[in-house]
Amino acid sequence: MKSGNKVLFAFVALMFFVSLACAGSATPTPTAIPTNTAVNTAVPPSPTAVKAAPMELSTELYTHPSGAFTFYPPVGWEIKDSDIDVLVYEPETGITFYVAVTNFGLPLDAASYEAYVNATETYYYTSMEGYEQLDYGVGTAKDVYVVEKTYLYDGKTQYAKSIYNQFGQVNFVFEVIGQDSIVKENPEYLALFDKFFEKLEVAADAVLTRPVYELTWKFVGPDNSMTIDVPVGWTYSLDDRTTYSDAVMESLTSPDGAALIENISVVDGNTYTMGNAGEMALFLLNERYSNGGGDVRVSNIQTLSDGSEYWTWKSTKGGYSGVTNFELRNGGTQVLLLSFVSYDSTLEIYAPLFDRVFGTYTIP
Repeated sequence: MKSGNKVLFAFVALMFFVSLACAGSATPTPTAIPTNTAVNTAVPPSPTAVKAAPMELSTELYTHPSGAFTFYPPVGWEIKDSDIDVLVYEPETGITFYVAVTNFGLPLDAASYEAYVNATETYYYTSMEGYEQLDYGVGTAKDVYVVEKTYLYDGKTQYAKSIYNQFGQVNFVFEVIGQDSIVKENPEYLALFDKFFEKLEVAADAVLTRPVYELTWKFVGPDNSMTIDVPVGWTYSLDDRTTYSDAVMESLTSPDGAALIENISVVDGNTYTMGNAGEMALFLLNERYSNGGGDVRVSNIQTLSDGSEYWTWKSTKGGYSGVTNFELRNGGTQVLLLSFVSYDSTLEIYAPLFDRVFGTYTIP
């Protein structure tokens, strides 16, 4: 792979594999339904046969619509692209090469980048039936990870190798995906991927104008109460009536820990009006986002067309700013709060993302 300045990179997959001991247990996963903003990399096209023809790269250069990368596709393979990713696949076998870009908004340090890689792997692969991690490779620098795994799809074992590489505030992922038996019986596919990767060139600056965390998946709230499209690579966690005996809380935390999307459902046997539900909302905001300061101040309240309220608020002591939408369901017996929270220092980066995510809010 080459960067925009034409410097040739060695194939990182050969240099950075380490032992399986690096792998940890996965966090609980929500109901994951990919949206159309990204190709579901865990599900390659269905194979029909093993192709016996020679495998070689085309001499015709492909340039992605974003301008973020170029490559020479394998001869005879199909190309399906979007604004932020591309699938290159062999129709006869379904063997797929995949490239995607993500703008983080700021460079991630080593721990944050690892959190991004692990959360992405959890969403796309770890929750798949029969998942097995074969290798987890960490580069000598913080900016390269290689993860090799198998999983079941449609009753057949699939193989995937994912290479994550951060360039400043931009991430690239490069993958080869296909039916495990075909890959094992035809090692030429991995050799072809090596050549594909080595000749691929990236131009990270072309991604800087893209929205942050543009790859998304569809989050489904408790009891199918709501859906929103949330960022891939944010760490999911579930608190099912542990912190509060009557509340289910699902959170997505940005890799750098500076921003949070949290959905809270409260069913405690009481029937609420918007007035006393607002008191509960303010209590929860102070409990969770003021860092013990108890100083959340609501600067703006909007009543939306569905009767819900949309608050803009800030905690000076906590150093947080956020917006919260709360509403009543089931005759006032359920209170739903959807909050978007950021440190003040990163609000400029995450506020547009919060607006974008809230714009996908739907009631099934």
